[in-house]
Amino acid sequence: MTTQTVSRGTALITVLLLCSCGGGGPVTSKVTIRDSAGIEIVENDLPLWGEDDEWLVSQETVLEIGAVGGSPEQQLFRVEDVARLSDGRIAVLDGGAQELRIFAPDGQYRMTVGGAGDGPGEFQRPQQLEVLAGDTLRVWDDRAGRTTWFDANGSYLHTESRARKSLQELLSPPYFTIWSHLLPDGAFFAQSAESRRIGEHGLERPRQLFLWISPDLAQVDTLGVFGGVEQAVGSPEGRRLSLIPPYPRTTWWAFGGNPPRVVLGEQEAPEIFVFEAGRLRRIIRWASEPEPITAADIEAWKVLSREWMGRMMSAQALEDFLESAPIPDYRAPYGYLHADVEGNVWIEEAGLTVLRLDWLSCRVFDPTGRLLGTTQVPPIRIMEIGPDYILGVHYDDDRVQSVRMYRLIKP
Repeated sequence: MTTQTVSRGTALITVLLLCSCGGGGPVTSKVTIRDSAGIEIVENDLPLWGEDDEWLVSQETVLEIGAVGGSPEQQLFRVEDVARLSDGRIAVLDGGAQELRIFAPDGQYRMTVGGAGDGPGEFQRPQQLEVLAGDTLRVWDDRAGRTTWFDANGSYLHTESRARKSLQELLSPPYFTIWSHLLPDGAFFAQSAESRRIGEHGLERPRQLFLWISPDLAQVDTLGVFGGVEQAVGSPEGRRLSLIPPYPRTTWWAFGGNPPRVVLGEQEAPEIFVFEAGRLRRIIRWASEPEPITAADIEAWKVLSREWMGRMMSAQALEDFLESAPIPDYRAPYGYLHADVEGNVWIEEAGLTVLRLDWLSCRVFDPTGRLLGTTQVPPIRIMEIGPDYILGVHYDDDRVQSVRMYRLIKP
């Protein structure tokens, strides 16, 4: 049973959901939706799922691709994107080899298309893969500024160029570099980093500019300026260096939905921003208490920092840096963002580092921004969330990559 109380004067909608869930008893959920100058504000207090409604992810993988000592086709390096075709085949965009590999539903290698070069069907820096209608494969090559299409059998179809220089010319100081993502309708989501020097000492976040660019490059809308990866700045051995602190803040983004949406989150507060066609349409917020960074968190961070930074400076300088580095008081309020094929938004809890190392709790919101509930997601860099699977890239202790798929169970 659903009851809605509507106050027209304040455009405030309070949704109270009562449901009986298989012996779990009544579950009360409250979502407040209001309009602010044409922008929908969705504020979540409690989740909609009852005890028996939660989505679950299998602990065991149902598919794994990649082997250190296997055939060359099974050895992956710098996987940029992964997608699943309608017949269960898996397409893997390998940025190291600059090629697209297709595997059978059981993980057996089937074919390779593309390769390094400037010719038809070749890549310079492929970074985005999409499966379109009829299992047509679309690859966006950011460095070359072109999109290449292959049919479901891997045969080359055609290429469309969009000069990277034209995208670059859309910027002005202090933003000089650009990274672009091709949206389903042909528009671009573009990110540009601020060109600046590292500060003297303390915590800082370099600024990043985000743009929506129309397919013909004629219209450019600024989505906003958000903070980049949080950095702890110090000067060990007289050299100014930056180190990513524990539970760092950064700006994550995700794409999905129909019409195409861009979801952005700066991690300064428990809220995210949803854009459509370059316009802010919705702000999603949820109740969350700040989590202090503990002494155990700091010790775990030091262990990883010694492993990752040991070659950049002497052992003593690194220890001095770790002891003197400024540490945030609280964890980032959330981590990675994802948008699944059904338009739901997944928001992971913050991790110790930007590299996924453990199973983490993840909030799931429906396409309208209502909080459904939480589930656990596996230690992979998630590339695609389908109706009944989660697909992504796993890193072992030596950072060797493999593609893994888990079953998503929806009661």
